[in-house]
This record gives sequence, C-alpha cells and structure tokens, in this order.
Amino acid sequence: MTDDQRRNALADMALIVCGEELDLPRRRVRILLDHKLAVVQHPVLAAGSRTSLGLTDQNCL
Repeated sequence: MTDDQRRNALADMALIVCGEELDLPRRRVRILLDHKLAVVQHPVLAAGSRTSLGLTDQNCL
C-alpha cells in the first residue's frame, strides 16, 4: 500500500466506525476489501436493516 492509500484507508476506516460508509467512493471501499481491512456485513433482514461495512481484526496499517 502506498502512503496515500494508507492515509485514505485510515480516514475511510474512521468513517466506517462513525457509520458514514455510504459516502465512501467505491474504489476506496474496494481497496479496504482487497487488503482485508473491511468486510461487508449482512444483517438479518428486518424492517429498516441494511448491508453495511465493518472492520476486520487485520487493521494493522
């Protein structure tokens, strides 16, 4: 990962923690997924539930 990608990944993971992952560009989400820093979470389908991103245990940048 380049230094710019590392900085972006840290900022993106902070957005995920705050629940603001909907604002992330798809390209940057893909980098998090490719490096196993984030995972797509599928909640039990109920009224108002949605798919979201979560952080993995491999968050060592």
